[in-house]
Amino acid sequence: MTAYAGKTLHGVVRSTWLRGVRIADNGTLAEPTGRLLERNN
Repeated sequence: MTAYAGKTLHGVVRSTWLRGVRIADNGTLAEPTGRLLERNN
């Protein structure tokens, strides 16, 4: 249930959160915290 169902919204994304951690703020990316998974051929 949402109060915005069926409505057109206008705005700008200012920050992006992933699992409770801010990963981008005003176009600036945070340092990566994961690890590279390489593919074995």
